Amino acid sequence: MWRTSGLTGLAVAVLLVTAACSETEPRSARPPQPLPTDFLNGGACEPLGLDRLPSDAGCASEIEGDADGDGSIDTLTVYALVGDDERPRSWHMRLATSAGVHDQILDAGNPFSYPRAVGAADVNGDGRSEWFVKTLDLASHGTAWKQLNLFVLVETDLEIVTHEGEPLAMRVGGISRLGEGIACPGGHLALLRAEARNVRNTRWVSSARIFTLEGTETTFVERTSQTLHLDDYNDPALNRFYQLHCRQLSHSA
Repeated sequence: MWRTSGLTGLAVAVLLVTAACSETEPRSARPPQPLPTDFLNGGACEPLGLDRLPSDAGCASEIEGDADGDGSIDTLTVYALVGDDERPRSWHMRLATSAGVHDQILDAGNPFSYPRAVGAADVNGDGRSEWFVKTLDLASHGTAWKQLNLFVLVETDLEIVTHEGEPLAMRVGGISRLGEGIACPGGHLALLRAEARNVRNTRWVSSARIFTLEGTETTFVERTSQTLHLDDYNDPALNRFYQLHCRQLSHSA
C-alpha cells in the first residue's frame, strides 16, 4: 500500500515540499517564458523553442537560488537535448548568475527516468545556495523513491557533493510502512528514515544521519534515533520522513 503523503511522482514531490522563504531573501520575477512542467518519465520531450535554451532543448525544469552569495537571483535549469524522435540524447545543467551563464553535462537519466531540478537551499549556512537535483527514480516494494544529488558552485562549475570520495546519494519517498527524507537542521544535512514496527502502524522507529558540509565534501557527525507513537501511517508527524524539507527552500514550479 502506498502512503498517501509519500512522494510517488515529482509533481507530488513539489506539492509536498515546504518553501519557507525569509523576508531578506533575494527575489525576482519568473522568466518571461515559463517552462511547461508536465513531461513524464519515458515520455516525449518536445523542443521548447525558448531563447535562453538551445533550440533542441526539452523536458526542462528550473529553480531559483543564490549560487554565489551576491544577493541576486540565480537560476538553475536542468534540460535534455532531444533527437528527431523527441527522446533525450543527453542531459545538461545550465546555471545563470549575475556573472554569466554556464552550461555543463549532467551525467544522469535513462530512458525511464528523467532528471529534474528539485530545490535550492543554503544547507550549511554560508550564504550560498546548494542545488538539489533528482538524478534517478528508484522502484522498490511496488512504489517509487527519488534519488537526489546535491550540487555546489565551485568557480564556474557545479560540482556534486560527495561523502568519503563518492557522490552522496539521498533518497526521498516511500511506502506506507517506510519513508526516507532530507532535512537541513542548523547548518547541517540530515538523512531521515522511519519504519513501522507493529501491524497497526502506530509504533515507528526513526533515525537521522547528520552530516556537515564543507565545500563539496560531507563529514558524518552522528546518528540519532527515537521511537514515535502515532495514530497510523497518515499521521502528519511522519511527513518529514517522506519529503525534502529544508528551511528557506526554493523549489521548482
